[in-house]
Amino acid sequence: MTLPLTVRGKTIGAMQLVITKAGRRYTWSGLALGEEITRRIAMAIDNAQLFRAVRQSEATSKFFSEVALTLPARSSPMRYFDV
Repeated sequence: MTLPLTVRGKTIGAMQLVITKAGRRYTWSGLALGEEITRRIAMAIDNAQLFRAVRQSEATSKFFSEVALTLPARSSPMRYFDV
């Protein structure tokens, strides 16, 4: 059984579930369980990606804050560019 990893209306991957015992079949409750598992996995992946984006944004913001502190208070920012 292959199920999509979907979060916020977007499919970000797929997960395949396999029964290894001969003669066993998937049931409706097995399908429901698989869907719940893939929903949670997709949410965890999305949360990790959002967390990474926030961390990167914080690092960028910190960098520019530190750069701004090194500039003279009354200098024109345009003097640093060839305009």
